[in-house]
Amino acid sequence: MKKIETFNEVLNNLSHKEIVTLANGNYFVMKGEKILSYFKGNRIVMTVQDFIDLYSRCDFFEYEDDNVVIDSLKDSEYYSFKHK
Repeated sequence: MKKIETFNEVLNNLSHKEIVTLANGNYFVMKGEKILSYFKGNRIVMTVQDFIDLYSRCDFFEYEDDNVVIDSLKDSEYYSFKHK
């Protein structure tokens, strides 16, 4: 995971619909004017100001999904499927 150097970069990444994460696996996304926090199956919705107040001193990282595997055979089969 690549560390995000400043909290302003964290806010910028969120505003560009990117996912940011903490080292403990807690991750954050922005939806509209709210920030959603996901951790161990739980979701918390907060304002941007609440996010700043709670997390401005934390170290954030760019989210990378290591489990993404695209099977080109399945992909081509899916897109060749014709709806009747």
